[in-house]
Amino acid sequence: MQCVSSFQPLAYWPVRFASFYMAASITFDSDIHGDLNSMSLLEGNRLRKQNAKLHANIDCLTNTGGTCVVQNCLEWRGPTNCSWGGCYCQPGHCAGSDGKCYSKTYGTLLDRFRIRNVRWPDMYLYVSWFWFWNKLYVSSDGATSAGEFNLKELPDGDFILLSSLYPDYMIKTDYFKSCTGNQDKTTHCTESYMPMCSGISSFVSPSVPAAALRFTTAPDGSSVMISSNDYPSNYWYIPHFSWTLNTHYMDPGTGGYWVFDPPLPKTTRLESYRGRRCAYDCGGTLPRETVNFLVGPLLMLVLAERHLKCCT
Repeated sequence: MQCVSSFQPLAYWPVRFASFYMAASITFDSDIHGDLNSMSLLEGNRLRKQNAKLHANIDCLTNTGGTCVVQNCLEWRGPTNCSWGGCYCQPGHCAGSDGKCYSKTYGTLLDRFRIRNVRWPDMYLYVSWFWFWNKLYVSSDGATSAGEFNLKELPDGDFILLSSLYPDYMIKTDYFKSCTGNQDKTTHCTESYMPMCSGISSFVSPSVPAAALRFTTAPDGSSVMISSNDYPSNYWYIPHFSWTLNTHYMDPGTGGYWVFDPPLPKTTRLESYRGRRCAYDCGGTLPRETVNFLVGPLLMLVLAERHLKCCT
């Protein structure tokens, strides 16, 4: 019943399958958005406590993102240990998005909040209840537990976003590159940046600089754009005719503007947007159901026209 990262150590899988089996026996009667009843939440909490040794401390992650395969950890990172080729903060210190170690744990800015889209005001972010789907989606059902998140503030001012329902899973932007060969022996490659779920455990400690998020004040002045520390110009947005969250380079328009419910504290550090403004399909505010109502007949007309051309 969880979204997982692309890799988990073998010792971690038995606990995950046990959690999935116990939750599945209770929650398959819930709706497709994964709104778990109180009984399943209690069971999930019991399993998390039972296997606490496998879970990392989400208030203090230690992976700085640095490596020490051919040299020692750099001094500017602060007090670190070299472990399996990676630089980790020493006990009592937590990694920031800048790769440094701080003698300060992460603070909780918001707990069990929702993230609503501006262009599609009835659409909320949510984490899929299928454990093998580790992407992020949107749904018009804003009352599900799968659409609630927790927000941690790092010592250097950036953020980590966690699922409230699955608190040992964070949301971050991952980079993908796919290449295909053509008949003329040339290679065509495409790159993408996708918001994904990533597991956190004592065995798998994701790089904090790679997991950290940035919040930028949207050009409308009242909402927020979300990007990552590694890819700050690729903002989360909802593409047309899709329920899967994606990213857009530079200003995505209102499809990439978000409202936090409840709102972010006024003291939250927000970046100022200085890039190019959206110039095409920037949107306004329109219920998703209205778009579906208009697009459906249009698609039918296009298909009918193609059919006539094909058969006449």
